[in-house]
Amino acid sequence: MIDKDAVSSVDAVKAIWNKEGLDGHLGLSVDHVADGIARVSMVLHREHLNLYGTGHGGALFSLADSAFALACNTRGYVTVASGCTIEFLRPAIVGDCLLAEAKWVDTNGKSSIYDVKIYNDKNEILAIFKGRSHQTSKLVTDFSSGDNK
Repeated sequence: MIDKDAVSSVDAVKAIWNKEGLDGHLGLSVDHVADGIARVSMVLHREHLNLYGTGHGGALFSLADSAFALACNTRGYVTVASGCTIEFLRPAIVGDCLLAEAKWVDTNGKSSIYDVKIYNDKNEILAIFKGRSHQTSKLVTDFSSGDNK
């Protein structure tokens, strides 16, 4: 289902993407944003590793959470996370190009569910993230002007 406000909301979400915040420090890149979906990628570097030399769960969680945030804010209204879980299936290793793909699943009232899968270069699923969002009464387009600071 295409939201009639999604086109302007997608542009607004892209405009407020914060490259100077955590997303920028982690080296995340927005690859695609559309109504209810988003793809965000990153290359796993040494600073993203845990003490065992594989991808730190927090780095992978942040990648998935950022894709989730972009996808759920394309629906017209400012939307925040109200819960999430992540399941790690395989380790990420240095040099992996990771892709998080978030997709809208369903909505009931002001709550929506999104699934996010993180893939490596071999198209293997490394983690599955499920996010629950809550829609506020504020318009996403109001934040693209810089009034959110």
